[in-house]
Amino acid sequence: MPWRIWILAKGRWKTDDVEHWLLLSLIIGAVGYLTYQPFYNNLNEALYVIGHGLNVMQYSCMLIGLFISMASIFKREAKTRRACELRR
Repeated sequence: MPWRIWILAKGRWKTDDVEHWLLLSLIIGAVGYLTYQPFYNNLNEALYVIGHGLNVMQYSCMLIGLFISMASIFKREAKTRRACELRR
């Protein structure tokens, strides 16, 4: 829980892609863990399926944030390389 408060307080989630998707991942994870997973009794009942579907969404949000960050890093590096080649 302190991580969520820390991420919200910093405010970098508004401009940084990784922090934005991390915050979404944490919110989805909290909803899944606090509202669905403690209450299912049997496998394959509705609460079980919804809770695990939220887990998949949580992990997907984190991966999306990492892939977006990697893409922006590669674009920035390509731009820097072109700038260095033009200076030669």
